Amino acid sequence: MRVLDLSWLLPGPFCTNILAELGAEVVKVERPEGGDHLRTLMPGASAIVNRGKRSIVLDLKRVEDRETFDALLAASDVFVESFRPGVAQRLGCDWATLSARHDRLIYLSLSGYGQDGPLAQHPGHDINYLALAGAMGIPGHWGEEPRRSGLPVGDLAAALYGVINILAALRARDAGGRGTFIDLAIAESVLHWSQIRIADLDRSGAVARWGHLQPGSDVFATADGARIALGVVEGKFWRAIAEAVGDPALARRAEDFEHARWETREAVGDALRTSLGAAISAHACAHWERVLAAADVPFSVIADPAGAMEAPQFIARGMVATIPERPGGVRVAALPGRRYRGVAGRAPALDEHGAALRAEVRERRRA
Repeated sequence: MRVLDLSWLLPGPFCTNILAELGAEVVKVERPEGGDHLRTLMPGASAIVNRGKRSIVLDLKRVEDRETFDALLAASDVFVESFRPGVAQRLGCDWATLSARHDRLIYLSLSGYGQDGPLAQHPGHDINYLALAGAMGIPGHWGEEPRRSGLPVGDLAAALYGVINILAALRARDAGGRGTFIDLAIAESVLHWSQIRIADLDRSGAVARWGHLQPGSDVFATADGARIALGVVEGKFWRAIAEAVGDPALARRAEDFEHARWETREAVGDALRTSLGAAISAHACAHWERVLAAADVPFSVIADPAGAMEAPQFIARGMVATIPERPGGVRVAALPGRRYRGVAGRAPALDEHGAALRAEVRERRRA
Protein backbone atom coordinates (compact mmCIF):
# COMPACT_ATOMS: atom_id res chain seq x y z
CA MET A 1 0.00 0.00 0.00
CA ARG A 2 1.26 3.46 -0.89
CA VAL A 3 0.09 6.56 0.97
CA LEU A 4 0.48 10.16 -0.18
CA ASP A 5 0.39 12.28 2.97
CA LEU A 6 -0.45 15.98 2.67
CA SER A 7 -1.27 16.41 6.36
CA TRP A 8 0.69 18.15 9.10
CA LEU A 9 0.94 18.65 12.86
CA LEU A 10 -0.22 15.56 14.79
CA PRO A 11 -3.47 13.76 13.79
CA GLY A 12 -2.74 13.08 10.11
CA PRO A 13 0.98 12.31 10.50
CA PHE A 14 0.29 9.95 13.44
CA CYS A 15 -2.35 8.19 11.35
CA THR A 16 0.06 7.67 8.46
CA ASN A 17 2.83 6.73 10.90
CA ILE A 18 0.71 3.81 12.09
CA LEU A 19 0.14 2.80 8.47
CA ALA A 20 3.91 2.97 7.88
CA GLU A 21 4.49 0.76 10.93
CA LEU A 22 2.03 -1.71 9.39
CA GLY A 23 4.10 -1.81 6.21
CA ALA A 24 2.76 0.98 4.00
CA GLU A 25 5.08 3.18 1.96
CA VAL A 26 4.28 6.75 3.00
CA VAL A 27 5.37 9.78 0.98
CA LYS A 28 5.10 12.98 3.01
CA VAL A 29 4.44 16.07 0.89
CA GLU A 30 5.65 19.24 2.64
CA ARG A 31 5.38 22.96 1.97
CA PRO A 32 8.45 24.85 0.70
CA GLU A 33 8.46 27.27 3.66
CA GLY A 34 9.96 25.03 6.33
CA GLY A 35 7.89 21.92 5.79
CA ASP A 36 5.48 20.56 8.39
CA HIS A 37 4.99 23.05 11.25
CA LEU A 38 5.51 20.18 13.70
CA ARG A 39 9.21 20.14 12.79
CA THR A 40 9.71 23.42 14.65
CA LEU A 41 6.81 23.36 17.13
CA MET A 42 7.54 19.89 18.54
CA PRO A 43 10.71 18.41 16.99
CA GLY A 44 10.59 15.33 19.19
CA ALA A 45 6.99 14.53 18.30
CA SER A 46 7.81 15.17 14.64
CA ALA A 47 10.58 12.59 14.79
CA ILE A 48 8.17 10.06 16.29
CA VAL A 49 5.13 10.46 14.03
CA ASN A 50 7.07 10.84 10.78
CA ARG A 51 9.48 7.96 11.16
CA GLY A 52 9.74 5.62 8.23
CA LYS A 53 8.34 8.11 5.70
CA ARG A 54 9.86 9.69 2.61
CA SER A 55 9.77 13.49 2.34
CA ILE A 56 9.35 15.66 -0.73
CA VAL A 57 8.78 19.42 -0.89
CA LEU A 58 6.15 20.48 -3.42
CA ASP A 59 4.44 23.77 -4.18
CA LEU A 60 1.11 22.73 -5.69
CA LYS A 61 0.76 26.15 -7.34
CA ARG A 62 3.83 25.50 -9.52
CA VAL A 63 3.15 23.58 -12.73
CA GLU A 64 6.17 21.30 -12.46
CA ASP A 65 5.50 20.44 -8.83
CA ARG A 66 1.84 19.85 -9.58
CA GLU A 67 2.78 17.37 -12.29
CA THR A 68 5.03 15.56 -9.81
CA PHE A 69 2.20 15.51 -7.27
CA ASP A 70 -0.23 14.08 -9.84
CA ALA A 71 2.25 11.37 -10.79
CA LEU A 72 2.81 10.41 -7.14
CA LEU A 73 -0.94 10.33 -6.61
CA ALA A 74 -1.45 8.04 -9.60
CA ALA A 75 0.81 5.49 -7.92
CA SER A 76 -0.92 5.80 -4.52
CA ASP A 77 -3.73 3.88 -2.87
CA VAL A 78 -4.47 6.41 -0.14
CA PHE A 79 -4.41 10.21 0.05
CA VAL A 80 -4.52 12.03 3.40
CA GLU A 81 -5.00 15.78 3.90
CA SER A 82 -5.80 17.96 6.91
CA PHE A 83 -6.85 21.25 5.35
CA ARG A 84 -9.65 23.39 6.68
CA PRO A 85 -12.76 22.67 4.55
CA GLY A 86 -12.54 24.42 1.19
CA VAL A 87 -8.75 24.73 1.00
CA ALA A 88 -8.22 21.43 -0.82
CA GLN A 89 -10.73 22.52 -3.45
CA ARG A 90 -8.85 25.79 -4.02
CA LEU A 91 -5.63 23.81 -4.45
CA GLY A 92 -7.29 21.36 -6.83
CA CYS A 93 -6.69 18.34 -4.61
CA ASP A 94 -10.21 17.83 -3.27
CA TRP A 95 -12.12 14.55 -3.49
CA ALA A 96 -14.22 15.53 -6.51
CA THR A 97 -11.16 16.52 -8.53
CA LEU A 98 -8.90 13.63 -7.59
CA SER A 99 -11.50 10.85 -7.69
CA ALA A 100 -12.50 11.87 -11.22
CA ARG A 101 -9.02 10.79 -12.35
CA HIS A 102 -8.34 8.08 -9.76
CA ASP A 103 -11.52 6.17 -9.08
CA ARG A 104 -9.81 3.64 -6.78
CA LEU A 105 -8.33 6.30 -4.48
CA ILE A 106 -9.05 6.19 -0.75
CA TYR A 107 -9.27 9.84 0.34
CA LEU A 108 -9.08 10.79 4.04
CA SER A 109 -9.94 14.40 4.87
CA LEU A 110 -9.12 15.04 8.51
CA SER A 111 -10.36 18.31 10.04
CA GLY A 112 -11.37 19.70 13.40
CA TYR A 113 -15.14 19.70 12.98
CA GLY A 114 -15.79 18.02 9.63
CA GLN A 115 -16.64 19.28 6.15
CA ASP A 116 -20.02 20.74 7.06
CA GLY A 117 -22.08 21.92 10.03
CA PRO A 118 -22.03 25.30 11.80
CA LEU A 119 -18.43 24.90 13.04
CA ALA A 120 -16.90 23.59 9.81
CA GLN A 121 -14.86 26.78 9.25
CA HIS A 122 -14.11 27.36 12.92
CA PRO A 123 -10.43 27.13 13.95
CA GLY A 124 -9.50 24.78 16.75
CA HIS A 125 -6.92 22.67 18.51
CA ASP A 126 -7.10 19.59 20.71
CA ILE A 127 -8.39 21.46 23.77
CA ASN A 128 -11.31 22.88 21.78
CA TYR A 129 -12.39 19.48 20.47
CA LEU A 130 -12.18 17.95 23.95
CA ALA A 131 -14.31 20.76 25.36
CA LEU A 132 -17.01 20.52 22.67
CA ALA A 133 -17.26 16.73 22.86
CA GLY A 134 -17.77 16.65 26.62
CA ALA A 135 -14.41 15.11 27.52
CA MET A 136 -13.35 18.13 29.59
CA GLY A 137 -16.59 17.95 31.55
CA ILE A 138 -15.71 14.52 32.93
CA PRO A 139 -13.61 14.57 36.13
CA GLY A 140 -10.71 12.16 36.26
CA HIS A 141 -9.91 12.40 39.98
CA TRP A 142 -12.16 12.04 42.99
CA GLY A 143 -13.24 15.40 44.37
CA GLU A 144 -11.55 17.50 41.70
CA GLU A 145 -12.89 19.55 38.82
CA PRO A 146 -12.28 18.24 35.27
CA ARG A 147 -8.86 18.97 33.85
CA ARG A 148 -7.25 18.54 30.48
CA SER A 149 -5.13 15.47 29.92
CA GLY A 150 -1.42 15.93 29.30
CA LEU A 151 -1.83 13.92 26.11
CA PRO A 152 -3.53 15.36 22.99
CA VAL A 153 -6.38 12.89 23.29
CA GLY A 154 -8.45 14.25 20.41
CA ASP A 155 -5.58 14.25 17.96
CA LEU A 156 -4.58 10.71 18.89
CA ALA A 157 -8.16 9.43 18.76
CA ALA A 158 -8.65 10.91 15.29
CA ALA A 159 -5.44 9.26 14.09
CA LEU A 160 -6.71 5.86 15.20
CA TYR A 161 -10.11 6.39 13.59
CA GLY A 162 -8.30 7.46 10.44
CA VAL A 163 -6.44 4.15 10.33
CA ILE A 164 -9.62 2.19 11.01
CA ASN A 165 -11.54 3.98 8.26
CA ILE A 166 -8.71 3.63 5.74
CA LEU A 167 -8.34 -0.10 6.35
CA ALA A 168 -12.11 -0.60 6.10
CA ALA A 169 -12.20 1.43 2.88
CA LEU A 170 -9.38 -0.62 1.37
CA ARG A 171 -11.28 -3.80 2.20
CA ALA A 172 -14.42 -2.39 0.58
CA ARG A 173 -12.41 -1.34 -2.47
CA ASP A 174 -11.08 -4.86 -2.81
CA ALA A 175 -14.67 -6.09 -2.91
CA GLY A 176 -16.21 -3.34 -5.04
CA GLY A 177 -13.36 -1.85 -7.01
CA ARG A 178 -13.89 1.83 -6.18
CA GLY A 179 -12.37 4.34 -3.80
CA THR A 180 -13.99 6.15 -0.88
CA PHE A 181 -14.12 9.64 0.61
CA ILE A 182 -13.67 9.69 4.40
CA ASP A 183 -14.77 12.89 6.16
CA LEU A 184 -13.24 12.53 9.64
CA ALA A 185 -13.66 15.16 12.37
CA ILE A 186 -11.38 15.24 15.40
CA ALA A 187 -14.24 16.48 17.61
CA GLU A 188 -16.41 13.53 16.56
CA SER A 189 -13.60 11.11 17.37
CA VAL A 190 -13.61 12.45 20.94
CA LEU A 191 -17.41 12.31 21.09
CA HIS A 192 -17.31 8.63 20.21
CA TRP A 193 -15.14 8.04 23.27
CA SER A 194 -17.09 10.40 25.54
CA GLN A 195 -20.32 8.47 24.93
CA ILE A 196 -19.31 5.78 27.42
CA ARG A 197 -20.30 8.18 30.20
CA ILE A 198 -23.89 8.39 28.96
CA ALA A 199 -24.64 5.47 31.26
CA ASP A 200 -23.77 7.74 34.19
CA LEU A 201 -26.80 9.95 33.61
CA ASP A 202 -28.73 10.44 36.82
CA ARG A 203 -32.48 10.69 37.09
CA SER A 204 -32.49 14.39 36.29
CA GLY A 205 -30.68 13.78 33.02
CA ALA A 206 -27.42 15.38 34.14
CA VAL A 207 -24.17 13.50 34.45
CA ALA A 208 -23.52 12.75 38.12
CA ARG A 209 -20.50 14.77 39.20
CA TRP A 210 -18.28 11.87 40.18
CA GLY A 211 -20.69 9.03 39.53
CA HIS A 212 -18.20 7.19 37.34
CA LEU A 213 -15.33 7.49 39.83
CA GLN A 214 -14.25 5.28 42.70
CA PRO A 215 -12.42 6.73 45.74
CA GLY A 216 -9.96 3.84 45.67
CA SER A 217 -9.16 4.23 41.99
CA ASP A 218 -7.02 7.33 42.09
CA VAL A 219 -3.55 8.74 42.73
CA PHE A 220 -2.09 8.77 46.24
CA ALA A 221 1.11 10.34 47.58
CA THR A 222 3.60 8.30 49.60
CA ALA A 223 5.76 9.49 52.49
CA ASP A 224 8.75 10.13 50.21
CA GLY A 225 6.83 12.19 47.66
CA ALA A 226 6.25 9.48 45.06
CA ARG A 227 2.80 8.93 43.62
CA ILE A 228 1.03 5.60 43.35
CA ALA A 229 -2.00 4.90 41.18
CA LEU A 230 -4.35 2.48 42.89
CA GLY A 231 -7.06 0.51 41.11
CA VAL A 232 -9.03 -0.56 44.18
CA VAL A 233 -12.60 -0.96 42.95
CA GLU A 234 -13.94 -4.46 43.65
CA GLY A 235 -14.67 -5.68 47.16
CA LYS A 236 -11.88 -8.26 47.11
CA PHE A 237 -9.32 -5.53 46.50
CA TRP A 238 -10.74 -3.35 49.27
CA ARG A 239 -10.42 -6.30 51.64
CA ALA A 240 -6.87 -6.91 50.44
CA ILE A 241 -5.74 -3.31 50.86
CA ALA A 242 -7.52 -2.98 54.21
CA GLU A 243 -5.42 -5.86 55.48
CA ALA A 244 -2.26 -4.50 53.81
CA VAL A 245 -2.55 -1.07 55.46
CA GLY A 246 -3.74 -2.49 58.78
CA ASP A 247 -7.15 -0.81 58.76
CA PRO A 248 -9.97 -3.40 58.64
CA ALA A 249 -12.55 -0.60 58.71
CA LEU A 250 -11.62 0.37 55.14
CA ALA A 251 -13.41 -2.66 53.71
CA ARG A 252 -16.57 -1.87 55.68
CA ARG A 253 -16.50 1.76 54.54
CA ALA A 254 -16.13 0.58 50.95
CA GLU A 255 -19.29 -1.49 51.34
CA ASP A 256 -21.07 1.56 52.76
CA PHE A 257 -19.96 3.53 49.71
CA GLU A 258 -21.25 0.94 47.25
CA HIS A 259 -24.68 0.95 48.89
CA ALA A 260 -24.90 4.70 49.50
CA ARG A 261 -27.65 6.73 47.88
CA TRP A 262 -26.62 9.31 45.29
CA GLU A 263 -27.23 12.20 47.67
CA THR A 264 -24.81 10.75 50.29
CA ARG A 265 -22.40 8.92 48.00
CA GLU A 266 -20.02 11.87 47.61
CA ALA A 267 -19.62 12.43 51.36
CA VAL A 268 -19.09 8.73 52.05
CA GLY A 269 -16.54 8.55 49.23
CA ASP A 270 -14.69 11.60 50.56
CA ALA A 271 -14.24 9.97 53.96
CA LEU A 272 -13.13 6.70 52.41
CA ARG A 273 -10.56 8.34 50.16
CA THR A 274 -9.22 10.46 53.02
CA SER A 275 -8.66 7.37 55.16
CA LEU A 276 -6.91 5.51 52.36
CA GLY A 277 -4.77 8.54 51.50
CA ALA A 278 -3.65 8.91 55.12
CA ALA A 279 -2.61 5.26 55.23
CA ILE A 280 -0.59 5.46 52.00
CA SER A 281 1.15 8.68 53.06
CA ALA A 282 2.54 6.98 56.16
CA HIS A 283 5.17 4.93 54.30
CA ALA A 284 7.62 5.34 51.43
CA CYS A 285 6.97 4.13 47.89
CA ALA A 286 9.31 1.12 48.16
CA HIS A 287 7.34 -0.12 51.16
CA TRP A 288 4.08 -0.01 49.27
CA GLU A 289 5.56 -1.65 46.20
CA ARG A 290 6.45 -4.67 48.34
CA VAL A 291 3.29 -4.72 50.44
CA LEU A 292 0.75 -4.11 47.67
CA ALA A 293 2.39 -6.61 45.32
CA ALA A 294 2.30 -9.26 48.05
CA ALA A 295 -1.37 -8.44 48.74
CA ASP A 296 -2.28 -8.70 45.02
CA VAL A 297 -3.64 -5.13 44.95
CA PRO A 298 -3.78 -3.34 41.56
CA PHE A 299 -1.22 -0.53 41.73
CA SER A 300 1.38 1.24 39.61
CA VAL A 301 4.03 3.77 40.51
CA ILE A 302 3.46 6.82 38.31
CA ALA A 303 6.24 7.16 35.75
CA ASP A 304 7.11 10.08 33.54
CA PRO A 305 7.42 9.36 29.78
CA ALA A 306 11.16 8.72 30.05
CA GLY A 307 10.63 6.36 32.95
CA ALA A 308 7.96 4.48 31.02
CA MET A 309 10.54 3.68 28.34
CA GLU A 310 12.65 2.01 31.04
CA ALA A 311 9.85 -0.10 32.52
CA PRO A 312 10.94 -3.77 32.67
CA GLN A 313 7.46 -4.86 31.53
CA PHE A 314 7.66 -2.93 28.26
CA ILE A 315 11.27 -3.90 27.65
CA ALA A 316 10.51 -7.58 28.27
CA ARG A 317 7.77 -7.50 25.64
CA GLY A 318 9.88 -5.74 23.02
CA MET A 319 7.88 -2.52 23.10
CA VAL A 320 10.89 -0.21 23.34
CA ALA A 321 12.99 0.32 20.22
CA THR A 322 15.64 2.80 19.11
CA ILE A 323 15.73 4.75 15.87
CA PRO A 324 18.87 6.51 14.54
CA GLU A 325 17.36 9.99 14.74
CA ARG A 326 20.47 11.51 16.36
CA PRO A 327 23.76 10.28 17.87
CA GLY A 328 22.86 7.70 20.48
CA GLY A 329 19.44 7.16 18.93
CA VAL A 330 15.94 8.01 20.12
CA ARG A 331 13.82 5.54 22.06
CA VAL A 332 10.36 4.96 20.63
CA ALA A 333 7.44 2.68 21.38
CA ALA A 334 6.79 -0.11 18.90
CA LEU A 335 3.29 -0.62 17.51
CA PRO A 336 1.25 -2.66 20.03
CA GLY A 337 0.24 -6.16 19.01
CA ARG A 338 2.37 -9.27 19.22
CA ARG A 339 2.08 -9.92 15.48
CA TYR A 340 4.27 -6.88 14.90
CA ARG A 341 7.77 -6.07 16.05
CA GLY A 342 10.11 -3.40 14.78
CA VAL A 343 9.80 0.23 13.84
CA ALA A 344 9.72 1.91 10.47
CA GLY A 345 13.01 3.78 10.88
CA ARG A 346 13.90 7.40 11.49
CA ALA A 347 11.96 10.47 10.33
CA PRO A 348 13.15 12.06 7.07
CA ALA A 349 14.87 15.41 6.76
CA LEU A 350 12.87 18.00 4.86
CA ASP A 351 12.78 17.03 1.15
CA GLU A 352 15.28 14.23 1.83
CA HIS A 353 13.72 12.01 -0.83
CA GLY A 354 12.66 14.74 -3.25
CA ALA A 355 15.28 13.97 -5.89
CA ALA A 356 14.71 10.21 -5.68
CA LEU A 357 10.94 10.55 -5.90
CA ARG A 358 11.17 12.88 -8.89
CA ALA A 359 13.50 10.38 -10.56
CA GLU A 360 10.95 7.61 -9.93
CA VAL A 361 8.25 9.76 -11.50
CA ARG A 362 10.40 10.32 -14.60
CA GLU A 363 11.11 6.59 -14.81
CA ARG A 364 7.40 5.73 -14.69
CA ARG A 365 6.68 8.24 -17.44
CA ARG A 366 9.27 6.60 -19.67
CA ALA A 367 7.91 3.13 -18.99
